[in-house]
Amino acid sequence: MIKSAKILCLCLVLVTMFLGMATSVMAETTVALDTKKIDEVINSEMQRLGIPGASVAIVNKDQIVYLKGYGKANPDGTPVTPQTPFLLGSISKSFTAVAIMQLVEQGKVKLDLPIQQYLPWFQLADKEASKIITVRHLLSQTSGLSGYDGRILLADKSGISITEAVRKLNTTNLNKPVGAAFEYSELNYVILGEIIQSVSGVPYETYIQKNIFEPLEMNHSFYSESEAKKNGLATGYQSVFGFIRPTYVPFRKALLPSGFLISSGEDMAKYLIANITGGTFKNKAILSTDGMKQIHSPSTQVANFYGMGWFVYGSSDTHDGDLENYHVHMETIKNKDWGIALLTNFNDHAIPSLLNEGVYNKLHNSIVNIVLNNNTTSEGSQSSLTIGKFYLNFNIVFILITIAFIVCILRLLSWKRRFKLKPTKIIFFALRLCIFNVLIPIVLLKGIPIAFFTPWPLILMNVPTAYFLLAIPIALLLLGLFKVILFVSFMISNKKSSVNA
Repeated sequence: MIKSAKILCLCLVLVTMFLGMATSVMAETTVALDTKKIDEVINSEMQRLGIPGASVAIVNKDQIVYLKGYGKANPDGTPVTPQTPFLLGSISKSFTAVAIMQLVEQGKVKLDLPIQQYLPWFQLADKEASKIITVRHLLSQTSGLSGYDGRILLADKSGISITEAVRKLNTTNLNKPVGAAFEYSELNYVILGEIIQSVSGVPYETYIQKNIFEPLEMNHSFYSESEAKKNGLATGYQSVFGFIRPTYVPFRKALLPSGFLISSGEDMAKYLIANITGGTFKNKAILSTDGMKQIHSPSTQVANFYGMGWFVYGSSDTHDGDLENYHVHMETIKNKDWGIALLTNFNDHAIPSLLNEGVYNKLHNSIVNIVLNNNTTSEGSQSSLTIGKFYLNFNIVFILITIAFIVCILRLLSWKRRFKLKPTKIIFFALRLCIFNVLIPIVLLKGIPIAFFTPWPLILMNVPTAYFLLAIPIALLLLGLFKVILFVSFMISNKKSSVNA
C-alpha cells in the first residue's frame, strides 16, 4: 500500500511538472489580442463603406491568432467564413515571385539573365530592348513596360492564355528605358508566368498548385473560377450611384500570374506564416530563408520600395489586390512577426482620393494599431465620409448636369427664332461650338484615360458611374452636331427667303 502511494505521488509530481511546462509554453506562444476591438472596427467600417462581406486573418510567428468571416458572401445571404474564397487581385504577384525564386533555387532560372534565355521568341516593338530585359527587371517592375499597356490587358475580355498575351506584345513599345525607373505593370508578372511555364514544363496553374498551394495546405485556394464557385466563391459587389450591387468580373486567365489567383482568409494566414518564418509552414519549406528574404527586400536601387510582389517599407511589407469588385490587403510587420490579411467582396474605384487616398485605409490602419497595441490613430484613419454621403453629392451633380443638358436641348428647339444672322453672332456661334462641342469633349475623351493611366473599357468596368463621365463628352458632341444641322438649315432657309424676296 505504501509502495502504491509513493508511485501515485511520483505520478502526481510528474503530471504537475508537465502541466507547468505546458502552461509555460502557452504563456510564451499565446498572444494577447483585443478581439472585441477588432470586431468593432471591422463591423463599423463595413457599415460605413457598404462592404457586404469580409474575411480577416491575423498571424503571429507560426500561429494563426485570429480568423473570422463577416457579413455575406453572395446575394443569397450565405455567411462569409474563413474558408470562403475571394479573388486576390494583385496579391497574385507575390505567389508568382515565390514560384520564380523556387526555380532560381533549383538552378533553373537566374535573376540577371535576359528573359530571352527562357523565352527565345519573346519580342517587343523595340528588338534591342527585348534582348536586355532580365528576370529581375520584371520582378522589380523596372522593365520599362507601361502600366497603361498592362491595364489594356486587364480590359481584354477575349479569354486569351498567358502565352497568347505574351506573344501579342511584339508590337508593344516600352514607356521607359529598361531598368531606368519603376513602373507598375501587369505585363511584367504575366511574362514571369510564361517563364514559369517554359522552365518548369507545366502550366502556370499546375505549378502553383503543386509547389505552393499543396505544401502550405491551402485547401481553399484555386486557379479555376468554376472550381472556386463550387467551393463558395464570394460574389463581388460594386456601388452604382451609391447602391451596392453584385457585379461580375470577367475571369482573365492570361492574368493569373498577376491578378486572378483565388484564396481564402484561412489559406492566406498559412501563406503569411510562410512569409514570416522564412519560407516554412508546419516544417514544410516552400523556399529557403534567404530566398524569402530576397522577396521582401528591394530588388534594385531604382525600385528601393518594391521587392518581388511586395511593397517593402521600413516597418512593414504590404500589397493590395484590387479588382473591379474585390479588395484584398496583406501585410507583414517587421521585427514583430505579425501578418494580417483582409479579404473583401466589394470595391469602389470612384472615391479613393476622397477617402484619404484609399477606400480601405482606415480599416487597414485600425487593424494594425490594434495588433500593435497602439492606441493612437493615424491621420489616414480619420475619414468619416460614407458611401452614402459621397454619392448623395455625386447624384446631386449628376441631376444638375442632366437638367442642364435638357435645358440646352429645349433651347435649341427655339434657336432659329432667336438667332440673328450677323457676322459677330456667327463668329461667336462658331467659337462656342469649337470650344464647348468639339475641343472640350475631345479633351475629355482622350484626357481621362491618360489622366488615370487606364483605357475607357477598364474605367467603365471599375467604375460603373463612369458611364456618366463618358456620356458628358458624347452628349456635348451630339449637341454640337445638332447645332451645326440647325445652323445649316437656318442658312438654307434664310437663303431661300432672300431669293424669293
